Amino acid sequence: MEPYKDFKERFKLLTGKHRHLVVNTLSNIFTMRLIGNKTHGDLAEIGIAEFINQFMYDFKSIHVGKDLFRAKEREEDIVIINEVTKSKFPVSLKAYGDGPLQLSTDSDQKMFPYLEKQGKNIIDKDKIGKIFASQAFSDFNNINVIPSLKNSFVFSK
Repeated sequence: MEPYKDFKERFKLLTGKHRHLVVNTLSNIFTMRLIGNKTHGDLAEIGIAEFINQFMYDFKSIHVGKDLFRAKEREEDIVIINEVTKSKFPVSLKAYGDGPLQLSTDSDQKMFPYLEKQGKNIIDKDKIGKIFASQAFSDFNNINVIPSLKNSFVFSK
């Protein structure tokens, strides 16, 4: 199984059985939004990395966002290591609150204009599949992204 996909399945299993753990973590992260928009994103990087280290015993997480941001090298915020298989993979974390989504993973600014053309309230699974298969989303589908949306997680791929 692909390392990121394995992680996602294990993460979903843990949070499904122990929802209070992730709700408490996300509540703390989104409370920081009251202090500042940027603050909660930085806290998400640290909070989710520590959540993985504390509660996902077969995984280890390292916060690399600040180092990579300063070096202007990459988008990823954390690196996750499967302690059993020794596989290592980067993950970008996004913390979204109220208002329009910030698609900073889209450095060429292709996704948002494409989404605007698709209309609002898209719920048809076939249309959603076509959006993710589009050229505008081609780069997005090649990175591991965990967006958190006010007490819930949505995974890419």
